[in-house]
Amino acid sequence: MCKNENATKQPKRPSVPRLMLSFAFLLIETSGFAPTVGLRAATADDERTEGGRPVRIEDAIEMTRLSDPGDLGGGSSAGRVAIFSPDKSKFAVVVRKGHISTNSNEYSLIVWQTSDVFGSARHEVLLRIESSSNRPGIESVRWLGDNETIVFLGEHPGETHQVYRFNCRTRELRRITDSPTNVISYGLGTGNVIAYTAEAIEGESNPSWQRFGRPISTQLITDVLLGHPDEQWSDHVRVVLQRENQKQPTVVLAENFLLPFPSSEDPPVVSPNGRYVLLLANSERIPESWRDYSDALMQKWTRWNLAAGQYSMLRRWILFDAVTHTEKPLVDAPVAFTGLGSEAVWLPDSESAVVTNSYLPLDNVSDEEREVRRKGPFVAEIHLPSGEITKISNKELKLLHWDAKTYELVFGVGRIGQSGVSTTEVRFRKRLALWEEARQDQTSTSIPEIGLDEGLNLPPRIVATEAGHEKKVLLDLNPQFAGIRFGREEQIRWKARDGHEVEGGLYYPVDFVPGRRYPLVIQTHGFQPDRFEIDGPYTSVFAAQPLAAKGIMVLQAEKPDRSAVLGHLATGAEAQWRISAYEGAVDYLDARGLVDRSRVGIMGFSRTCWYVKYALTHSNFPFKAVAVSDGIDMGYFIYAAMANRGYPDNEMDQIMGTTPSGKGMESWSSEAPGFQVENMSAQVPVRIVAAYPLDVFVEWEWFAMMKRLRKPVDMVVFLDGVHVLEKPLNRLVSQGGNVDWFDFWLNGHEDPDPRKTEQYGRWRDLKKQIRDGLPSGR
Repeated sequence: MCKNENATKQPKRPSVPRLMLSFAFLLIETSGFAPTVGLRAATADDERTEGGRPVRIEDAIEMTRLSDPGDLGGGSSAGRVAIFSPDKSKFAVVVRKGHISTNSNEYSLIVWQTSDVFGSARHEVLLRIESSSNRPGIESVRWLGDNETIVFLGEHPGETHQVYRFNCRTRELRRITDSPTNVISYGLGTGNVIAYTAEAIEGESNPSWQRFGRPISTQLITDVLLGHPDEQWSDHVRVVLQRENQKQPTVVLAENFLLPFPSSEDPPVVSPNGRYVLLLANSERIPESWRDYSDALMQKWTRWNLAAGQYSMLRRWILFDAVTHTEKPLVDAPVAFTGLGSEAVWLPDSESAVVTNSYLPLDNVSDEEREVRRKGPFVAEIHLPSGEITKISNKELKLLHWDAKTYELVFGVGRIGQSGVSTTEVRFRKRLALWEEARQDQTSTSIPEIGLDEGLNLPPRIVATEAGHEKKVLLDLNPQFAGIRFGREEQIRWKARDGHEVEGGLYYPVDFVPGRRYPLVIQTHGFQPDRFEIDGPYTSVFAAQPLAAKGIMVLQAEKPDRSAVLGHLATGAEAQWRISAYEGAVDYLDARGLVDRSRVGIMGFSRTCWYVKYALTHSNFPFKAVAVSDGIDMGYFIYAAMANRGYPDNEMDQIMGTTPSGKGMESWSSEAPGFQVENMSAQVPVRIVAAYPLDVFVEWEWFAMMKRLRKPVDMVVFLDGVHVLEKPLNRLVSQGGNVDWFDFWLNGHEDPDPRKTEQYGRWRDLKKQIRDGLPSGR
């Protein structure tokens, strides 16, 4: 609920990453890799408590965190913490925390006066909104030109996600969209013009379906069974142009526009005259010329075989015209790979737009120019209506804004990745018909940099830094941690069994005793050495510190070299390459005398479910217990369930080298883990959590085959979750359940909580099944 007394009661939505974006998540993890110079141990600045109770899973769920979705997956917070007003006089920060008692997440909008950050540094919580869905209560915050009004996407319990306007001075909250479905993203134009994307309106069931049956093209199997799109997979949106407080009717630019994985991170961009809207969308066709781009991922993705209605993972900018009601590519070329994104901005005359990180067309240019364009993306100006292109730069630049005072494009140096958003600015000014880098204005007033001060053993605090001032702590996000004991985390480096070097974070048990060997749980899917991760890089599955409180050593793996990652992605060697790193880690920790290699567990999430299941069926390593959730596993069952969609099947075809048909089945039957379940040790219990309808299909093949072959498996399903879990009770099932699971199998412990009696009854049955070689009786 809204805690602002003067606000009118109103709504919310989250960034909802999806299962099959696991490929993109993996790219995001590696997109900003910089080689480590030495390993960082705990320092005097790493404030850790020596007394108090051990950490629990509830502490992870109710921890206050930065709300920016760019923080997902362990990425850097640089440039993502503060949203400054246009005149830089104030800035806002949005944080979130879970409430288990209400199964909701509370979002808080906090504002500081910039001039006061090195003084009293007082802050004011202007707005609190609780969300009971999988969508954020407050997201996509933007200031208006009056420096006192904030616009954001949000919702209250039981309401749809809409765009809101909040006045920081009067505390008035007003909803400015009235979409019948959840608004996903929005962009602001001039003169109270707003464009937004929203979930498509579900049509009534066609009466003829009852008599003649429902024709199927690219619908998901869950769409057909449920009668409506899964929250994770509503691939079509409405694109709307709205003129606020004017009599002109709202213009629906597209009623059912294909936009897979719609996100608030990719907002529509409105031209100053309100006629045009730009939107970054997946391509339904792959021109032959795109195959000539030299990037390794482009070489893979441009070779997908798309049928009618299917889409690729390649995106390009689409131009909507509100006057002619037409749509077409702004530039008929893809942007660079998903993990780095692209931005666009209109120039003041509305006759051209600038886009970043986009390839340029290879047709109808000289051989010399074609060779230049093949090599990489550009920042470029696209002129209307001719489509003429003016190159601005081939450097990696992130568009920050158009400076209307100086008529300059302002960029940050470097793209979004694990290194965050660069605070180094570069400007470009147009002279005659060409763009050139502008000299920096040395007289401009500097503003403090607002960021998170955190580390492996230092919980995050919002801080201000500026030349001439000592670092100032503005807000300790979790003062309650002073009364909690955490396990110490250490950055380590080891050699995989195939020889490549790997980095990860090692969590020591809370009451670690030197010389004692401990059970080990490997958490796969990313590591960042500058982050405090109480659970891991995602809020699904992982539970590092709560496991450490149970006397278990936890390894968060891995941070490999980006070039090595790209060399193995979407190839037959990908899974084995990752497994080599996990096995090498156990060898390394065993040699250090830290772990008992007979008690090793492993977790898989998203893409790493494939690696874990591949290890269980193609490796001889004796894992003691396993947990997996919501991840692609190269299985035939999910392949067939989604083959009419085109993704992830095209990628799976590339990995396996063929389709699972005819002679191609020979390759699939030997490589796909689902066909090799019989090779698993009968002693390895597997816990599976499925969080939403399609996820049940994703995990069903593995579960069914383990049951059929009398392997110990426990599967839990809830249908109201998303890929990266949001709801506190869902997280208790996923993360908290994994704490109990590994404590049971690695330590032989059971939580005495009477609410868990049935859970432990199932697990004792599995233990008996292993001992007696019999199927479970439950």
